[in-house]
Amino acid sequence: AVVSTQSGHYGRGAGKPGNYYYIEASSPRKPGDKATITSPIIPQSGSRCELEFWYHMGGAGIGMLLVNLDYSYYTENLLSLTGDQGDVWKKATIPLGYKENFHFSIIGTIGSSYEGDIAIDDIKMVNCKPSESANPGECTFDDGMCGFQDDRNFDDFDWIRKNKGTPSVYTGPKQDHTRGNWTGYYIYLETSWPQVEGDRAVIRGP
Repeated sequence: AVVSTQSGHYGRGAGKPGNYYYIEASSPRKPGDKATITSPIIPQSGSRCELEFWYHMGGAGIGMLLVNLDYSYYTENLLSLTGDQGDVWKKATIPLGYKENFHFSIIGTIGSSYEGDIAIDDIKMVNCKPSESANPGECTFDDGMCGFQDDRNFDDFDWIRKNKGTPSVYTGPKQDHTRGNWTGYYIYLETSWPQVEGDRAVIRGP
């Protein structure tokens, strides 16, 4: 979803040369034709990661602009805009958070007439550094496991990475320690069935 929009995009500054991408809605294009631009595969993003870009959707025949997050096994729609959004550049900010092995696609669809050009510019990924941990062996778990791994040669069950509260009642934290809210992650041991007394979980550092 778009969490902020603002008008008045001037790119590199008034009077300076610049470029953008757009779809031309005139013939031979017809309603429903699509054009897709896709990012490279992104191995990992940080928990505060956001996708930002500017778009222009001004005209009586504007179609649709979609932003999808694509994994190898499914696609998630993040943004859907339809119709005339005004003769002005607007900024879209889309929270991505922690993700692994994904890419995003921006899809423009031709609308009802030639007055349906859609343009995009200045695509950025912001605050997407994969790890908040400054040194090897440190980990907040907000951005993944930081290289820590369960040692399945010596354990009976695994540590679990989690945000919010644990599923068992009357035990476990309600949120993480680092951030103190539901956006933060920690790892914990689930001691419910089928675990039995004496079972151990071993995690080894990078």
